[in-house]
Amino acid sequence: MRISVVGQIEQTCDSCGHVSSNKLWRAIDLVERPQLRTWLAEGSWASAPCSKCGAGVERAEPLLVTRLDPIAPVLLAVSDEQQDFDKAVSKMQPVLLQVQHALGRARLSTPGPILRLTFDVLAFAATRDLAVDVKTLPSVDSIIEGSRHGSAELYKLFLIRIRKSADQRRFELALDQLLTVDGPAEFERILQTHPELLSQAARDEFSNRAANVAAGPIMTTS
Repeated sequence: MRISVVGQIEQTCDSCGHVSSNKLWRAIDLVERPQLRTWLAEGSWASAPCSKCGAGVERAEPLLVTRLDPIAPVLLAVSDEQQDFDKAVSKMQPVLLQVQHALGRARLSTPGPILRLTFDVLAFAATRDLAVDVKTLPSVDSIIEGSRHGSAELYKLFLIRIRKSADQRRFELALDQLLTVDGPAEFERILQTHPELLSQAARDEFSNRAANVAAGPIMTTS
């Protein structure tokens, strides 16, 4: 089953009011489709010309991107940083569930939380080594000063979100490993590697996961 998802989306031109139905990527998995990293970096996917008047029509539909980078495995790009993110996640639930199912066992190594970023930041992030940028956070402003991909502030905010979500991502990954344990020795190894799994919060969360495996890690947000 394909992980990446294409859908027919209605778009309204602000200039002439024409409504058109366009085929757009709704979810992209960059392990499945690595060639789309260059397309994401170009940024042209964030708008398209109106088929009637030719004016630019900005994309409003969120874009789910999985496995862009190991430290940011689940991303949801939105048109505006001020957009209601919980509403965007809710709107994308059918796509999220479809992607979870299609990932199969790879879902267990694709932990949440879902990280928010804007279209411009996604385009720039597709050109970067995120692990290096997260470590060198103070120098990010000079890296992207004047970049056509958006402001340094929004990219820096995205890097901070990655940094702050590291513990949650590790926690999610550990919980998912427990779902695949195949014996006492493996169980002991995981507990030694991830002592945080002995907390009450971990027990409660694992109970929820065991009861409904479909509600896996990429459904959580930060």
